[in-house]
Amino acid sequence: GTHISDIRLQDGVVSVKECGDDYPSCIIHTDERMALDIVRGNVSPMSALLFGKVRVDGDAQPLLRLCCML
Repeated sequence: GTHISDIRLQDGVVSVKECGDDYPSCIIHTDERMALDIVRGNVSPMSALLFGKVRVDGDAQPLLRLCCML
């Protein structure tokens, strides 16, 4: 199934919760396994983007900033 989370990076703090009502600046499409691999550092976000394992709608900068913090 689909899992939708609201991941926010604000003032250097990352928060994760169920999807809210605000329209996001960045929507990341991937499966759970790839998301975990990126968060764990097993796959770089840039590689995932280049090989089509992740698709981004909107501004990709939040994804890249988040991954730099991990």
